[in-house]
Amino acid sequence: MKYFLLPALAMLALTGCQVVGPTDTTPSTSNDAALEKIMAQLEAMNDKIAELEKAKPAEPTAPVAPTIDAEKAKEILALKDTDYIQGAADAPLTLIEYSDFECPFCKRFHETVGQVMAAYDGKVNFIFRHFPLSFHEPNATEMAIAVECAGDQKGSEGFYALADEYYTQAGMNKIGLPDGKTVADLAEEVGLDRAAFEACTADGAATRELIKTSIAEASQIGVQGTPGSFLFNPKTGDFVSIRGAQPYANVQAQIEAMLGDL
Repeated sequence: MKYFLLPALAMLALTGCQVVGPTDTTPSTSNDAALEKIMAQLEAMNDKIAELEKAKPAEPTAPVAPTIDAEKAKEILALKDTDYIQGAADAPLTLIEYSDFECPFCKRFHETVGQVMAAYDGKVNFIFRHFPLSFHEPNATEMAIAVECAGDQKGSEGFYALADEYYTQAGMNKIGLPDGKTVADLAEEVGLDRAAFEACTADGAATRELIKTSIAEASQIGVQGTPGSFLFNPKTGDFVSIRGAQPYANVQAQIEAMLGDL
């Protein structure tokens, strides 16, 4: 666009500098000199704009998904003694989510997980793994300790009852539970023994070590933020990565594709 504007400016300058007289047709040396000066200035401006165009930063490119070592991923995604399984243990596919209890996108994706579990009962089970982000601390780790303590009391039922209820009631980004409610209050609401729960959460050392391991392993298989999920076939080791809070339709398509290959 700059190259069309400059000639127009030159024409305006020329018109503005013309001396119009009905009878005087004698060439004016002073006018010619002024016009030459204006044209030189416009040319210099044109050169400057061209230099600025060349120096303009390149358009940002989309981040490149990290390369994942398939054998390492198969090893890391395999069922662990520390995992709590929601759904049928013998389901052919497992949806594994690395997540953060203060992440609004994780809260959104939690609804998608609920839809998957309802639609694929017996075909897909679910495993939640911890990936608390530093800017959500200390709340994210404290809630991770809380659900692990719920799991200590009542296994997968307790783990997911507390996780589900927290995502339902709490505001994310460290807003917390409404009306002054504590996590211990919430634990009691879902049927946990409050005294045992509070004693467990007061320690939390084992869960902190579990979280460190979970973060380290997730980072090795390309998880860079939350939610970072994988649809995994435990028998074959096949998997697909699901990045971010994907809507149900997208996850459903991946499930159908993997079920179709069984």
